[in-house]
Amino acid sequence: MVHQSLYRRYRPARFDEIVGQDHVVAALRNAVATDRVGHAYLFSGPRGTGKTSTARILAKALNCASLRDGEPCGTCESCASIAAGTSYELHELDAASNNKVDDIRELISRVAIGSPGRAKVYVLDEVHMLTPGAENALLKTLEEPPSHVVFVLCTTEPHKVTQTIRSRTQHLLFELLDADLLERHVRSVAADARLDVSEEDITYVVATGGGSARDALSALDAVAAAGRAPGGGDAVTAVLEAVATGDTAAALAAADAAARAGQEPRILGEALLGRLRHAFLASVDAPLDQLAAADRAAAVGLAQRLRPRAFTSALELLGEALVGMREAPDPRVDLDLALVRLTNPRMGLTLQTLADRVERLEDAGGSPAPRPPADPPSTETGRPAERRASRQEHRSAQVAAVRETLAKASATQHGGGTGSPEGARDASQPGLAEPPEGAPAEDPGGPSGTAPRRRPTTEPHPPETSHVAAPGPAAQPATEDLAQSTAPAAGGAVAGPAPPPDRDEAVLAWAHEVLPTLPKPTRALLAGGRFLPNAPDALRLGLPTPGFLARCETHRPAVEAAFGRCFDRPVAVEFVRDDGSAPGPPSAAADGTAVDSPLLGEVLASPGRQPLRAAEEDRSGVVQVQQAFPGARLIELEDSQQGAP
Repeated sequence: MVHQSLYRRYRPARFDEIVGQDHVVAALRNAVATDRVGHAYLFSGPRGTGKTSTARILAKALNCASLRDGEPCGTCESCASIAAGTSYELHELDAASNNKVDDIRELISRVAIGSPGRAKVYVLDEVHMLTPGAENALLKTLEEPPSHVVFVLCTTEPHKVTQTIRSRTQHLLFELLDADLLERHVRSVAADARLDVSEEDITYVVATGGGSARDALSALDAVAAAGRAPGGGDAVTAVLEAVATGDTAAALAAADAAARAGQEPRILGEALLGRLRHAFLASVDAPLDQLAAADRAAAVGLAQRLRPRAFTSALELLGEALVGMREAPDPRVDLDLALVRLTNPRMGLTLQTLADRVERLEDAGGSPAPRPPADPPSTETGRPAERRASRQEHRSAQVAAVRETLAKASATQHGGGTGSPEGARDASQPGLAEPPEGAPAEDPGGPSGTAPRRRPTTEPHPPETSHVAAPGPAAQPATEDLAQSTAPAAGGAVAGPAPPPDRDEAVLAWAHEVLPTLPKPTRALLAGGRFLPNAPDALRLGLPTPGFLARCETHRPAVEAAFGRCFDRPVAVEFVRDDGSAPGPPSAAADGTAVDSPLLGEVLASPGRQPLRAAEEDRSGVVQVQQAFPGARLIELEDSQQGAP
């Protein structure tokens, strides 16, 4: 006679025999007792937790002739036929192998046929394996089945069941059994079956079951047939001991002994991964209810010997090794490499292993090396001050290069070039030099706030050196300006307001560092301005029309803040009307020859720029667009939309 497996022999036949699913039993028993059974149920949970057994018990309860408080008797003709698998009231379909549309259509064609019992129950196991077409074919019947039909759908992966099916069912979740409950169940089955098993065998069976009653009884059956539990646990313990002590040779020897005993490398790797996971959970004080008492003690002991960071790296290494074993010609190579890296971190140098070594050194009592003596205190120390100084030196070098190029351009112009009167006037009065003698002085405090237009002069141009070497206030080197603005006042006295940056330096900073950081509306409004000779305590930005002055005044704080960040000190900025009379540095020679300097195009204003006529004063740039399109608003686009058609 063929031996009947324990999980089939001790399969529950009544609601009160189901172990560890009290919430499901209570819901179904009450539904049967009060005649409120749903037309469709979805049972989901891990394997071996009693989903199909519960569906059969529900079929018994719906057709039992001696029902008492929702509990089937198990002895009537209907209960006996269901237990024997010969009942017309219970129809089971394995959806994993019968998952096509034709299979579901055949089932639906028999749904309306009557049966001798009160209810006909259809159990679809592994319903998540149905094809999309089969699921759609089942929807209508599942939503509105005949009054005597109940559907029970079972699955281990409810997330794969389509939402349209889940919404038509009552979902009941089955849970894994905790270790203590599973151990009591195993002991009761072993005692009833009169099996001779030891405590070590019980511990092995509970650990192998992992919360599944069916898996635990299958393991108990295997232990009873073999006479003892397999010895693979000793190899796992030996490998974990070698990992904890960092003994590479011992870890490889234990793995080799397990392989010679017939244990597959993947099985050994999975066992190691499971034990390390339990120890990791113990290290973070997570509950270990699914472990036996001996396994919990072993997990806590291993957690005390390894660091939490070591667990994370070990779990990652073993996980990668198990994935590699699937396609490796020799799975032992992947397992051996993982064990070598676990026991000898230097073989796989990563940021994680370096962090572990630093932590071990700190725990061993190591202290950081003493810091070198600090430099004397200064007004600006550290890397930010060095970066500011480097940036200022770079900007000063750029300004010097621009001045040298301007001097060469001016020499070429004075050497015989001809050009327009306006170009000659601008070239003879560059912003970097003192105004020629006899020219009217600037009057910043005038009614318009700008310098009056200078009269043309017929005097010969001064020598070339007068344009560069004249020690005017606007021609001071940038380094001297920075030194004067940042030097502390002597005797601890509070220094007066710092002078504004050099005009040429401000123009250079405006093009490269200030204007790109401003908001797009501010850039659009100020793009047509140019820098005029400085006021005593502020930079002066000339704008073409009074309308621009009114609109730009609200943006002045943002401009001053941007200049302050650039020069590391407060910088005042004034917006004034630019009527074209104030001198500006040229960007080309008077004879039309382009100056060979890529920086001048960004630093200097265009020499041909003329002031707007009175009729066009209020029709420039953004103002002109807004006047052409009444009701238009200025909208700032995101950077990602700039290239969109």
